[in-house]
Amino acid sequence: MITDKDDEHNAQNVKSLDEVIYPEIEPGIISKQMIEKAYLEDFYKGEAARLHQIEPIVYDRITSIRMDFKNILRIDHLWILPNLTKLVLSCNKIEIIENIEMLTNLKELDLSFNYIEKIQNLEKLVHLEVLSLFNNLITEIENLESQEKLIILSIGNNQIHSPDGIERFRFLPHLKVLNLEGNPLSERLDFNLSEYVAAVLPNVQYYEYISIKEEDRLKAKETFA
Repeated sequence: MITDKDDEHNAQNVKSLDEVIYPEIEPGIISKQMIEKAYLEDFYKGEAARLHQIEPIVYDRITSIRMDFKNILRIDHLWILPNLTKLVLSCNKIEIIENIEMLTNLKELDLSFNYIEKIQNLEKLVHLEVLSLFNNLITEIENLESQEKLIILSIGNNQIHSPDGIERFRFLPHLKVLNLEGNPLSERLDFNLSEYVAAVLPNVQYYEYISIKEEDRLKAKETFA
């Protein structure tokens, strides 16, 4: 499950979005070969990896894959993994959320530390429980109404200036953990973001991974009555 520790770990490994992680690798598109290599590297070591390279990979059996720090520019070829439940694509150069609408079994999606500007193409991922878009270039909160099973949502460290869209999270009944800190919105002197979340989202129990106390929620409701 993607947590704040994952965000901190990635932050330690990525000094800047402009840093070339693997200078010898040109930014590229996810290929079948890249998927196979990531799968073998992640799940098999030593002799086991060699044996699995000999045997054909059964894509339908793959439920989890991570391709972080691969200098990926575009998402592609993931349709060969129809039963994927966890996908990690953090710390790449992805600009657009695309070609993942067929991953209808996905429960965890990590797209943190990329160049994504818009939340889109997630409508069919109705089983998502954990979504991290931490440290991207997103400017608006939108297109998350279909994620009714969402429990954890991190969109901190983006370029969000307006609270518009936060109130729609009331229609996500299972949302318990929300992180919006690090956006320009959280730095506004005329607007207390944590109080606003406590006031308008009664089901959210943790904001920025800190528990919302009941007395603070009651005070926030008075402020934003």
